[in-house]
Amino acid sequence: MDTLRYTARHIDDDFTRRMARIFRMVVELHKIGYQGLRIYPQTHHDRFHLLPSLFITHPGSFGIVADWNFLTGINKFQSVTNQELTTVYYPFGAQIQGKNARELADDFIRRYPLIARLAMVYDYEYAGWFEALTGEVEDGLRPVIATMIEGNEDLTDYISYPDEINIGKPNLYLMGRGDKRAASNVVKTYPFPPLPNIEGVDLHKLMKSLLKAIMNNRGIDTFGI
Repeated sequence: MDTLRYTARHIDDDFTRRMARIFRMVVELHKIGYQGLRIYPQTHHDRFHLLPSLFITHPGSFGIVADWNFLTGINKFQSVTNQELTTVYYPFGAQIQGKNARELADDFIRRYPLIARLAMVYDYEYAGWFEALTGEVEDGLRPVIATMIEGNEDLTDYISYPDEINIGKPNLYLMGRGDKRAASNVVKTYPFPPLPNIEGVDLHKLMKSLLKAIMNNRGIDTFGI
């Protein structure tokens, strides 16, 4: 019985508590149909990217790594900015101050309507995976995408996975407190999420929304798109 987990757990670490609130916000959004919204955790600057799964379909995404080349390419055409297609939440960011998970979810929709629209697809498999991951976060663990540096035994045993450089398949580690690059803080390896399930009508709808946003921002008539 001692090894069984219970729901009541107090997190006395401020960073972990705030990080868990961001994850619970996404769970709330998944509940009301925005299951295309995914989190891409990055070690660098302690940030969590939130973006539609439409931009996590490229080879090498592992269901969690964003396609920055595609997003940057859209921005180069002066259409919609990266900030309209993806956003970043920090555990100590001002946007989560004083709000609970449901309030944050409603605030997210108001702040980022295009992201919300592009995330409006059902993906029950991912939503279930993410809710289980949120349970790990609420248990005090931190998700980190990283790759082992072989033969290095100091506190740089793990590095954040760079999108543009092919260094092999990374892992999704759940880490405890302490140095976010220290191998000694890795509690376990967590499975990557299922790949985005976007087909047929959903894909057509999402592409129409994206094209309409691009054309509107460039002052081009959408002709009923």
